Amino acid sequence: MQLPGGQTDRRRHRRFSVGVPVRLRMKGSAMSTMVELSDVSFHGCRMRTLSHAGGLGLNARVAFGFVLPNRNIALAKGHVVRRIEDAHGSGVGLVIDRANVAFYEFLITLAESETILAA
Repeated sequence: MQLPGGQTDRRRHRRFSVGVPVRLRMKGSAMSTMVELSDVSFHGCRMRTLSHAGGLGLNARVAFGFVLPNRNIALAKGHVVRRIEDAHGSGVGLVIDRANVAFYEFLITLAESETILAA
């Protein structure tokens, strides 16, 4: 698939639009910030920020997490591969390097829900 600017979409896994608030922390920082997990797949995601993507440069290591309806906590670690400034706002694209079981169960639930809706 072609992206704006002539770039080729190299994604290998289905993306799910979610709009979930998550707490994001950069490696080595004691501070965290709230961002929106706007879309997610098994190996990557896009985070939208309220302001410009701040100090998140390319290859910055980050961790993020959010509470699921069943009160489990989904956690993931990754690194920034793209800074995004477009009509939808600013943010970053991440590769997910590691995640816990709750995170992957969340993705499986999204995939199952999409399958049921399509039927």
